[in-house]
Amino acid sequence: MIPEDTSPCIPHPTYTTRELYKNSSSTRLVMGWAAAVALAAFLFALADAGGFSVNETTVIAAPREEVWPVLFSMAEWATWNEVFAIQIDGPPEVGKPLRITSHWEDGTTSVSNEKIVTVEYPSRMCWEYQDLPQWLLGTDRCISLAEAQDFDGKPITHLANYEVFDGPVSTFVKWYKGYLIEDGFRKFNRALKTKISGKPRPAWVDIGGAVA
Repeated sequence: MIPEDTSPCIPHPTYTTRELYKNSSSTRLVMGWAAAVALAAFLFALADAGGFSVNETTVIAAPREEVWPVLFSMAEWATWNEVFAIQIDGPPEVGKPLRITSHWEDGTTSVSNEKIVTVEYPSRMCWEYQDLPQWLLGTDRCISLAEAQDFDGKPITHLANYEVFDGPVSTFVKWYKGYLIEDGFRKFNRALKTKISGKPRPAWVDIGGAVA
């Protein structure tokens, strides 16, 4: 004989279509917020870990007053270097926009919109990237000139061509473009020396190149 089941009967809950849709929407909302929080945490983590700089320095056998006009004529850069071409309306001024077309060693080309932020005659010129918000990718690209003398007392110019990157996107820029930017800055410096002196100087004169 099979014993009779005397346990209380617990009714199964029933849901209307509206309740099921409401529960499903709530689940999607919670999952959406969780994904947004995870993405924000990831971006902030990248921001903390990100940031790097590229710095290429060199010495030019000419006084600073001869080097500055060549750099200041940004619209003519493409006539003497093969890496960077500048589109700018008139001479560089603080707040003026410019567009840079960069031809990299791996055969790729990139175009960026920038803005002049510093012009200090005849020693420094800086500009910043404008295609992304600063909190995503902030940059500080500068070329600075310092005058000195060689062992014979002749005027020479120490040139620093550098860019500082920060923000979460800078991590990816370093991974994929860091070595290309370093190479581009080095080639630009050598082309500038050729433009000033009329002849290239040995590669060992380029000092201080680094991606950090």
